[in-house]
Amino acid sequence: MKDADDLIRRKKKALYRLALARADIRGAMEGCDFLIANGIKAGDKLYPTLHDGIIIAYARPFTANEPLGCLPRKWSKFDDPELTRLHNELLYLRQKTVGHSDARERKVYIVPSGARMYNAGPPNINLGIGVRNWALPLERWHDVRALCRDLGESLSLEIESEVQVLYSGGTYAPEPFEVTLD
Repeated sequence: MKDADDLIRRKKKALYRLALARADIRGAMEGCDFLIANGIKAGDKLYPTLHDGIIIAYARPFTANEPLGCLPRKWSKFDDPELTRLHNELLYLRQKTVGHSDARERKVYIVPSGARMYNAGPPNINLGIGVRNWALPLERWHDVRALCRDLGESLSLEIESEVQVLYSGGTYAPEPFEVTLD
C-alpha cells in the first residue's frame, strides 16, 4: 500500500509541475503574441519588460521550484535542433542577464560626452554611464513563439494522459478541486 501511495504522490507532483509549466509557457507565448502584434522592438519603452517577462515565464519550469523541482531533462530536447538551440539560449539569457546580472554578460560602460551607447540615439551631452544588455531582436520572437507552441502541445498531451491515469473513474462534484501533493 505504501508503494502505491508513493507512486500516486509522485504522479500528482509530476502533474502539478506539468500544469504549472504549461501555464508559464502559455504566458510566454502570449507575451510573444503581444510583442509581435504591436511591433515592439529593442529601444521601445516596453521592450525590456516584455523581453524579460517572456524569458522568465519560459524559463521558470526549467529552474528549481519548491517543492516540485524543475521539469525533467526530456522537456529540454526537441526534434528540431534549432528549437533545442533556442531553448538553451533562452535559459542562458535568463541565468546570465534576465534573472541575474552576470558581469561577464552585462557590462557597464563609461559613455563620454559626444559618444552614443550602442551607436543609437543622440550622442551623450555629458559624461555618463551605460549598461549593455542582451536583447533578442523582434524577428526572433516568432521563433520563440514556435518553441512555446511546440513545448505547450507536448505538455498538454502529457497532462491529459496523467489526468486520465490519476482521476478517471472517480466521482466528483461538478466544481474544480485542488490537486494536492499528499
